[in-house]
Amino acid sequence: MLKIQLMKPAKHAIARPLRGRAMACFADTNWALRTPHYLLSSIPMLPPDSFKSIMRRWAATVNVITTRTDDMIYGLTATAFSSLSAEPPLVFVCVNRKSRTHSLIEKSGIFCVNFLAPDMKHISDRFAGRVPDEERFKDLAYRTESTGAPVLNDAVAFLDCTVHETFASGDHTIFVGLVQAGAVQKPDAEPLLYFSGKYRTLGEEIA
Repeated sequence: MLKIQLMKPAKHAIARPLRGRAMACFADTNWALRTPHYLLSSIPMLPPDSFKSIMRRWAATVNVITTRTDDMIYGLTATAFSSLSAEPPLVFVCVNRKSRTHSLIEKSGIFCVNFLAPDMKHISDRFAGRVPDEERFKDLAYRTESTGAPVLNDAVAFLDCTVHETFASGDHTIFVGLVQAGAVQKPDAEPLLYFSGKYRTLGEEIA
C-alpha cells in the first residue's frame, strides 16, 4: 500500500519520496521565488475598468489632506489613507503624482489628514476640485498644530504628520507620515464615507 503523509495543506506542494514506499507532501513556500520572471510577467493584468468597478465596493472614510509650503496652503480630498504602525505612530496616504498637492507635500515634507463628518460633504467636493484652487480654504475655519499644515476645525479628527518615507508605485506616491500631533475633535460624530460612487454614512451596529 502507498502511504501519503500530509505535512501542511497548500495550493503548491512538492512530493518527495521517503524510505520504502512512503511519500510526503509539504508546502512549497518559495514557489514564486523559483518561478521564472518571464512566466510571472505573462500573467494577465486586470483591466483598469474592472479594477475600478471592484474598488467601488470598498467603503472608505473621506479625508482632506492638507499641506503648507512657504505662504501657500493647499489640500485635496482622498480616501486612499490608512494607519500603518502604532509604535512609532505611522500612517500613509496615496497621492496622484499629477496633482498639485503631490509636489507641495514633496517640497514641504508635511501633511495633515482631516477626517470629514457627514455634514462636510460640500468640503469634500470643494477639495475634490469643484471650485478653483484659490477658493478651497475660503471662509473655512482652520488652524495649525505641530507641523504647520492646516487643521480643519470642524473635522471629526486629525493627524498632523511629517513625511517619514515615500514610495513611488504606479501613478501615485505613497507618503508615509510620522504623526506629530492629533486629536479627536468631535467624539460623538460619525465619519463621512464613500461607497459605490456616492457619499454614505454609517449604518446600524451589528450585534
